[in-house]
Amino acid sequence: MKSDEIVQIVKTAKEFESDFKLRKAKHKFLDAASLALKLSKTTQKSDRLSYELIAKELVNYAKDIQLEIILESEGLPSPPGIETPEAKKDIIKIKPREELADKIKPAENVVIYKLMTVKAGGTPLLSYEFAELPDSTQLKLNEILFTGAITAVSQLMEEILEKAIQTIRFEGGVLMIHSDNNLQFILFAQEENELLFDLLKAFASKFIVEFRQIINESARTGMTIAVDEKIKEFICNVFNCEQNEEPEVKS
Repeated sequence: MKSDEIVQIVKTAKEFESDFKLRKAKHKFLDAASLALKLSKTTQKSDRLSYELIAKELVNYAKDIQLEIILESEGLPSPPGIETPEAKKDIIKIKPREELADKIKPAENVVIYKLMTVKAGGTPLLSYEFAELPDSTQLKLNEILFTGAITAVSQLMEEILEKAIQTIRFEGGVLMIHSDNNLQFILFAQEENELLFDLLKAFASKFIVEFRQIINESARTGMTIAVDEKIKEFICNVFNCEQNEEPEVKS
């Protein structure tokens, strides 16, 4: 991917942001997004989607800065930053729902569509569907997965923003991404939700420990992991759902 110019523009934007020159920073992020969108129309097909997703993430970053500008103009404090959690080697215990209830907006229901695990480079390892997707959304999701766009976007965004990317938004939902032990664990849901991200991290740590032998065998043979009854039960125990039923996160 021809990303050097995007990286340089974003570095300039970050410098403006560090100097509290928020309007200049916002415009630079939008410049970088415009360049990414331009490249998406002129580059080879394998990189097209990656540039489109990068453009959207840079626009989202500019929107966050715009919010800071508005709050600053009204004399209000900026929202607290979200620290990227470091990968944990020990098993993460799932917190009871009542302990996480304050992280979810009242009366909020978030539909989970699909859980995926991919190896380095984007090779699928595991896939489990909670709910059926519209055909158009499924096609877009397949394109993102099979072109390796998630890996490409994650690597570039981590380089230019100096932090791991946790979400990729596109029409129809949001991909929440957690990396652990050279694997990417991806949850596709109706919208971003902090409780779901906590559950995704818990799933990743527990899955690596519980199914290490199967993971190693898949890496050796190149075959995807078949979702048997044991794995289905494991997934639904983590995400508090009934097998083959559509789970919801409720406050």
